[in-house]
Amino acid sequence: MSDTNSLDKLILDSVVDKNSSDFNFQTIDGRKIFIENIGEFWKKIDFSFKNNKKELENIHLLESPNTEYSILRFDIDIYSEIKFESRSYSVVFVKAVIEYIHSLIRHLVVTKQCSSDMQDNNKLISCVFGKQTIDKKDGFHIIFPNLLCGKDLQNNYFVSKLKDNIYQLWDGNKNLKVKVDKVSTKPWVIHGTKKTDTSSLYSLENAYSYNIQQISSVPYDIPSLYSINRSDSRTKSYHLNIKSVNIKQYDSDYTIDSAYNEIVQDKLLYLLNEDRVNDYDDWLQIGLVLFNVGNGQARFLDLWKDWARDFEGFSEFEHSKKWSSFSVLNLTMGTLKYLVHCDNPTKYKMLLYKKNLIKLKNRLFKLYEDEDEEITDESIIEVLKNNTPPSNVFVAQIFYSLYKNTLLWSPTKRNSGKWYRFLKNKWVEHSPELILQLLTQEVTAYIFKLFRDLYDEMTYIDNKDIPNFIKVNVKNYQRSLGSNSFLTQTINQSKSNFVDEKFDKKKDMNKYLIGCENGVLDLKSFCFRKTVPEDYITLSTGLIYKDSPPLYNQQSFITEYFEQMFVDREQREDYLNMISACLLGGNLQKIVLFAYGHTNAGKSQIVTFLSKAIGDYTTVLPKEIIYNRKQTSSAARPELVKTQGRRLAFINELPVNETLNTAFIKEIAGNDKVFVRDLFSSGYDIETFFKLYISCNDMPPLPKHDYAMWGRIRIIKFESVFSDNAPKDKAEQIKQKTFPRCEDLSEKFDECAASLLYLLFERYKKNAKEFPNGIPCDYILKTTEEFKESTDPINRFIAEEVSEEKGSFVYLEDMFDKWKEWWRYEFPDQRIVKSKEMFRLEISHSLGKSFTKDIRRLKMCDTKLTNV
Repeated sequence: MSDTNSLDKLILDSVVDKNSSDFNFQTIDGRKIFIENIGEFWKKIDFSFKNNKKELENIHLLESPNTEYSILRFDIDIYSEIKFESRSYSVVFVKAVIEYIHSLIRHLVVTKQCSSDMQDNNKLISCVFGKQTIDKKDGFHIIFPNLLCGKDLQNNYFVSKLKDNIYQLWDGNKNLKVKVDKVSTKPWVIHGTKKTDTSSLYSLENAYSYNIQQISSVPYDIPSLYSINRSDSRTKSYHLNIKSVNIKQYDSDYTIDSAYNEIVQDKLLYLLNEDRVNDYDDWLQIGLVLFNVGNGQARFLDLWKDWARDFEGFSEFEHSKKWSSFSVLNLTMGTLKYLVHCDNPTKYKMLLYKKNLIKLKNRLFKLYEDEDEEITDESIIEVLKNNTPPSNVFVAQIFYSLYKNTLLWSPTKRNSGKWYRFLKNKWVEHSPELILQLLTQEVTAYIFKLFRDLYDEMTYIDNKDIPNFIKVNVKNYQRSLGSNSFLTQTINQSKSNFVDEKFDKKKDMNKYLIGCENGVLDLKSFCFRKTVPEDYITLSTGLIYKDSPPLYNQQSFITEYFEQMFVDREQREDYLNMISACLLGGNLQKIVLFAYGHTNAGKSQIVTFLSKAIGDYTTVLPKEIIYNRKQTSSAARPELVKTQGRRLAFINELPVNETLNTAFIKEIAGNDKVFVRDLFSSGYDIETFFKLYISCNDMPPLPKHDYAMWGRIRIIKFESVFSDNAPKDKAEQIKQKTFPRCEDLSEKFDECAASLLYLLFERYKKNAKEFPNGIPCDYILKTTEEFKESTDPINRFIAEEVSEEKGSFVYLEDMFDKWKEWWRYEFPDQRIVKSKEMFRLEISHSLGKSFTKDIRRLKMCDTKLTNV
């Protein structure tokens, strides 16, 4: 029996009742089929497709869309009133459709409606299937075999948007009807089969890569790859992880077109500093901006190429290669305009001034659609009849045009909020008084300059009433801009222009960015670059970053300092690796650092040095926050509010015998969102970027069998001593781990802070490339495990109170009584937390011997404990 015959038999044997809801395949005549072993079924289909295509065609089997997610696919039909003689569509049209679908996918990522990051190029591979026979109906299918999405998303977003724009993409006969069918709820014909005997077979015509280049050798002609309910692991699939989308939010058609036109018409790229083409990081940044503004469209790649074409090392291939590797970031037209403003402020201001002059003409005369439109006598008379009073809306528009890239309004509850201005590479809070000052001085002066230039322009008109009309308007605006009520209305109007409702949640929440006074460390691109407003940075290291190796004396100080702090090289490397990893926001490994050592071990000094190097990205939390004291989940947590965006949170000098709130520590070290609430305000969730760094002379008691807590703990033992009585000989200092105090340490820290930041960033880049899943810190892990075992109360009790002796035995009851006596002596302020059964289990574990009532070959020591 052939494999196709066995396939026929399998299908016949799998037919279920027509009223059954449990089926995964069906036929056009209404039969329902439930295939239980779906993997074997697809193997048979693939085998038949390879070896017996003709018989497979006549199986007439359709796959039912039963799962929540299905493969992303499109069915495009083209209709004619007469029979087609040849293909009705072109390859250019097919590619245009695929490019448009790519823009839809990228829009989901840009607007963060989708969790997929689109960095894997295989996600955007597309396959095109054409009808083998055509009459009055032609058409093709486009399938993305590596993308799955929800039914609502498929119909209400992808199909709906493509349907609305299909005729804009269509390059064929305008008399033909082009239709995009809904597919997500309809059964789909298995590749290699026909719906009916008279139906046309669809065959694979082309496959296209992520950049819509034809794949010459097509390895995708396998039916199982196009199973709409595919859940096997033969080919990795990616969920566009969203079930529905608000279509009103999608306006990229207008936004992208207008952005493209503005870049071309205003020649924005050619206002940039020419040196940007020669600087790799700047060249890359412009490409990233264009990629994000244009949703990855090819015409924006062409803009990037044209801009860089005169560069001596220009390469078409290199541009295309980089373009295909770009990911979606929060970069907009505002980013490009900000860079133009930074590079060429004079020409940018002239360009902006020209546009605002047109706005003023439109405001006064209601007739200027563009700068070349002529003024007629009739329109002048109409203007003079309808004198328009000063408008706070117009003033607010001018205000917004001048500062839209560097000013924003962040609203809060109860109609209040804060102004922020982008100054010196970060957003800083601006008082209402400063905003009023901007409005009454700079904006007012700008508006009156517009009036003066408009007046000069209008003096050539024979009708002398026009200049007088402008003078009247100037006086009216002078009067209004001196009025508190007019200014208040203008500021309120401006708030709606400048509003960014999510600023508080976005600020400092890019885990890959560390702000400096002169730019930003980009941990994703492994570079130091200029800051742009869309980075949403409010924190700063406070340092002028130098992207070059430190001076010799600074390098020597830093090296010697850490060699004294950690004499053991492995421990020193582990510590520096761990601290450099803290530059990246988040706590993927969920670790808590305990800096443990006696007085004068340098624990506080090293915290000071790190704080000077990382600046605002460190914070200090009160030690009480991690004590085991009652607090409700909705209680105010003002201490945590200030941790947003921070990388290290220091807690200094824990007191002895305080019990830690391990549940709370695990919560804030869990690499997840936590609830925070400032005093007298409503709460919200923030993602914690910081790692807890706790300094203590004595380690707090921790339950040995709280494995989740111990899995987070990393103990850094500070063994060196800094003393006035240190040995003179350096070799002896290292041997004794005792070193002389440095009197000018604070000044040294200030001098070398930027160099330490440079070395930490270089170490981070090296480790991130070599150990993408996190660098192992074996020495610190070993230290932590040894400490855990040595300080466990059960182990201490055994070492001090139990000895081994042949022929002896100890009753569990006696040993437990001795344990309680020992505990009260060692920990007089803490209650005994172990029951007898828990004690039995733990003592058995530590001794490696299980017992219920007594244990052989042991005896209790005769130690007499006093002060019990």
